[in-house]
Amino acid sequence: QPLNRDGTEGKIGKLVRYFVQILADACLLMLGNEVTVFMWDERFSTTYAAMRLGNRPRFDGEAFKRWITVRQGLNWSAKALLDSEAARAILEHWLSKDDRSEIINKELSERVAPSREACM
Repeated sequence: QPLNRDGTEGKIGKLVRYFVQILADACLLMLGNEVTVFMWDERFSTTYAAMRLGNRPRFDGEAFKRWITVRQGLNWSAKALLDSEAARAILEHWLSKDDRSEIINKELSERVAPSREACM
């Protein structure tokens, strides 16, 4: 879920929340109650992914290092790689343990329940 830097939910975050509710309802109706939808803070995941790609051994990461400072200059395939790496970073973080509490981050994420209308 995209949040503002201060952790508040902005316009895009509200739109994502609306979409996630539709997704949770669709999952219930199409896949049953075995599927759970979660929301997770993804702030800075793309920057983190660019840093990982920029510092990867035996990989030309100069374009990603440049992207960190000026936020431009990636071609379509490099942007796709960056988005894939960001998705990987989000999933790895979500499945890892929180350093402070030793709880798996998944347990700290927001579970989105299907709406009452979808349950009827």
